[in-house]
Amino acid sequence: PIDSLQFTQNILFSGLKYLNDNLNVDNIDVICICGNHGRTTNKVQYSNYTAVSYETILYTSLSQMCESTKLNKINFIIPKSAMAIIEIFGKKYMFAHGMQFKYNSGIGGIYIPMLKWALRMISQFGLTKIFIGHWHTLLNIPEIAVNGSVIGYNARSMNFGLTYEPPQQSLILINEKRGFVNHQPIYLE
Repeated sequence: PIDSLQFTQNILFSGLKYLNDNLNVDNIDVICICGNHGRTTNKVQYSNYTAVSYETILYTSLSQMCESTKLNKINFIIPKSAMAIIEIFGKKYMFAHGMQFKYNSGIGGIYIPMLKWALRMISQFGLTKIFIGHWHTLLNIPEIAVNGSVIGYNARSMNFGLTYEPPQQSLILINEKRGFVNHQPIYLE
């Protein structure tokens, strides 16, 4: 994990520096949600979720690097929980890893439990949309967007009989006046 952190940190810092130097914007919010692969414990510990995650080290280190190198547009949001609610253009959005629900290979795949969870969260917190990862599949419905997978299809995917998807991440654009104006994959091949 430490080699992976160092490798990832360098790539992410390079990308953040590029955005800071080339985007004509006042600020760039970087929302840092820990996942389940970077934990230092066998099981998820919800009460100290971020305190036992290698990803917290990565996010904190990146934040310090950006601050010390005067990347003044970059603003890190590093919650001490498994999710964050962020206001964008006057509307609330949730960012979460996506392990908050399970589906146990049921009929309908992740859709039914995901939608049940999303509707509870939307109702409870007055959200416009939820963004998650975890499920390694690119998906966008009105209530929730699921990010793709950096690694794409692999032996695990094949073992579970999952549908092939290339390595990809989501690019979503939100306009202040029109709301969601774009959702497309960024292919990583």
